[in-house]
Amino acid sequence: MKNRKFCAKELDLLKKLKYENQKLKKEVSSLRKQMSRIDEARFEGYYEMLATYAGPTNNEMLIKKWLCYGCNSGVLKIKKLNTHFGIEYYRKCDTCGKTTELKPWSNDVTGLE
Repeated sequence: MKNRKFCAKELDLLKKLKYENQKLKKEVSSLRKQMSRIDEARFEGYYEMLATYAGPTNNEMLIKKWLCYGCNSGVLKIKKLNTHFGIEYYRKCDTCGKTTELKPWSNDVTGLE
């Protein structure tokens, strides 16, 4: 099979891609060297320490935000429905069964499902 000839634009693009590839290979090798030098014993309890100092998680914040207004012990969870108007949702308490009104669904809706 014969090698095809490249035009000037293609040669410039090939040069750029080769140069970028060389840079990426050098970066990968330097990062691998850095990873091999890390002392693992130094970071043993790191994730546990982060968990104790970190604030409440997103799930905990959502539970506090959507606490049931009727029984004050349950959580309002999202229930989706397919209606002839499209996808709609309402929130229902998982302990007492209280519900909110039906609203149109969008991707901006936050809550527990």
